Amino acid sequence: MEKYEVSYKAPSNIALVKYWGKKGLQKPINPNLSFSLSVCHTVTRVVFRKGVGKTSCFVKGEKNDNFLPKINAFIDRISPEFNEINDYKIDIYTHNTFPHGSGIASSASGFAALALCIADIYAQINNEPLDELFKQRASTWARLGSGSAARSIYGGFVSWGSLKGTTSKEYTEDFATPIPNTNIHPTFHDLRDTILLVENQEKAVSSSSGHALVENHFYKQGRLHQANNNYIECQERLMDGDKEGLKKIIESEALSLHALMQSSIPYFVLMKPNTLNIIQKLWAWREQNKLWAVFTLDAGANVHLIHLNKDKDLVEKFVQKELTTFCENGAYICDHIGEGPKKLN
Repeated sequence: MEKYEVSYKAPSNIALVKYWGKKGLQKPINPNLSFSLSVCHTVTRVVFRKGVGKTSCFVKGEKNDNFLPKINAFIDRISPEFNEINDYKIDIYTHNTFPHGSGIASSASGFAALALCIADIYAQINNEPLDELFKQRASTWARLGSGSAARSIYGGFVSWGSLKGTTSKEYTEDFATPIPNTNIHPTFHDLRDTILLVENQEKAVSSSSGHALVENHFYKQGRLHQANNNYIECQERLMDGDKEGLKKIIESEALSLHALMQSSIPYFVLMKPNTLNIIQKLWAWREQNKLWAVFTLDAGANVHLIHLNKDKDLVEKFVQKELTTFCENGAYICDHIGEGPKKLN
């Protein structure tokens, strides 16, 4: 065909067990686990036109060349499997529903949406169905753009990385794997994530740069041991419904991630004073109210406040009364576990 055009929306995700450090071609040094969001997502439309020409990228309708180096590197990585891609000029139209580069995994949703569009066109050219193999291919390709994008191909809870003996099925490092809902206690089926936007701008140090510093990190082996244990225990707590046990894992993982950044050479700090102010306010409030509300952090200053759906009104009142003063322009996002990507008309 002379032209193919496909649109997808793909979610951001928030990792409960983090990975920090890569091996090989965009593979994690330790298994990790996340859940996909709903409100925070990327919408991308990809147009293939027959003929040779430079790839173009449009963000919110305006031409933007800032992302082209990463996009072109991504296309180069998948082209050995998708030879026909070189026969087309590619136009990419994309936008987020949340701030880019501020530590809410915009690269995850962005590359997941892009990979789904291109994998869909691959399936059309090769007369293949949009089945589980299609999702695995999209997850593998998304990983080549951004590691955590592998997890954004699926909804709900998602695992990525292999660790023998933790489940009946050994997960792979090539693509992410959704965790069946039957393996998740009903307590955690409707988790919510209130994202407190401490800093609504691109972070000072990219995740790619941070990952690279782990290779020679003094604490690397200790971190691998901790992450593997937390990965096993996190799956167990998600299955048995132990909220207190899960809380300790989630918050320890967030602080361990930032401790690695602060102790690398060169060292760097992505937390801001208001990040710590929010955490301390949360600890005091939940102790006083005896509610299950847990913080986590991605590679940025913003705080993810994870809580149960039944407590959402109480949490929002607390956020509005106590926490918005620590957010840039008082901004926050109310999100929740999502069903995963969707193909758009």
